[in-house]
Amino acid sequence: MARANIHTAGWTWSAVAGGVIASLVVQVILVMLGFGAGLVGADALSTTTQAMWLAFAWWSFSGIFAAAVGGWTAGLLSPTSDERLKGVGGLAAWAVATLIVVGVSGLAAGAGSTVAGALGGPSIATGATYQSASAAPARRESVGQAMSGQSAGQARKHFSAAMLVSALALIFGAMAAYFSACASPTRRVLEAD
Repeated sequence: MARANIHTAGWTWSAVAGGVIASLVVQVILVMLGFGAGLVGADALSTTTQAMWLAFAWWSFSGIFAAAVGGWTAGLLSPTSDERLKGVGGLAAWAVATLIVVGVSGLAAGAGSTVAGALGGPSIATGATYQSASAAPARRESVGQAMSGQSAGQARKHFSAAMLVSALALIFGAMAAYFSACASPTRRVLEAD
């Protein structure tokens, strides 16, 4: 009778892959719910500052929650009972999912309001606004004529704020993935006859 010792086995890439898949599926579902509720999308970013921060809040919440689900799944599938090793597996799942989301949303950024583009969060839209405002020639305000659009300075400030909030959300997502993986239940000892 062979018995696997779960106390000495480390985390595996299959557990990480399971965590990545769970995280991405939850993230896509939450982004779709955000689109349906009007919290995510081009309209939410182009209307008011309040709508932009609401979109950031939804994106941050959905990303942190998806990271926690991915970390928990990676920890659950991990063959170890060592909480730190399970946490490392959850952190690896978060890192791989983050790289996939950034890559896919970066490729889809020019495609308009798509689920793939929205995965990257409102920073994608604020980055595009900043880039177009920086590339546009400076327009002067004349008597009776107001300037249309954002100035490059305003767009830069919005983009900077978006990057700071996005970085904080990613840090909280990493922590959620790590700690949820640590808190996941330990798999049972496998026996083979």
